[in-house]
Amino acid sequence: ADGSEQTRLTTNPGFDGQPAWSPVEDVIAYTSYQNGGYRIWRMNADGSGLRSLTTGFEPALSPDGQQVAFTRWEDQKGLWVINVDGSNEHLVIGADRARSPTWTPDGQSITFERTVESKKCRKTPFGCLTDEELRDRFGGEKCITDRGRTMCIDDFPVISYNYTNPADLEVWVKTFRE
Repeated sequence: ADGSEQTRLTTNPGFDGQPAWSPVEDVIAYTSYQNGGYRIWRMNADGSGLRSLTTGFEPALSPDGQQVAFTRWEDQKGLWVINVDGSNEHLVIGADRARSPTWTPDGQSITFERTVESKKCRKTPFGCLTDEELRDRFGGEKCITDRGRTMCIDDFPVISYNYTNPADLEVWVKTFRE
């Protein structure tokens, strides 16, 4: 195989990735970042039949090819499932920072990883700092004045800290049927 038989299936100038191939049909689900958000898309293996399913990322097609498990880190965070036709979207389990869903071969369970705690910090000119770190930098005060400009801890937005410490990860399983 010399790689000459490649066919590009997506043309989005942004991120298209995390492809998942259906085990029983010629269907691919993937993540695309467009217009400021991650979405799950499905298409036929030849690139036709393109359809946006929902918001989220890291799709995993079920063994029967009928459902897509995926994760969502905004709004209702957790592990989700949707039918490949876009119907019956539902939250399987709420979990902060759920990642890497994988169906069991019988389709009765999904394993995934998650962090026990999410890390939050404030976006500042000094980097991403917690309130405690900012207060230390401000000499124990809630506000400081530097070069005629007053800055207070609450002036900086709280954001999610994107680094995941491997020591904080756990493996979970959700079983659907007994």
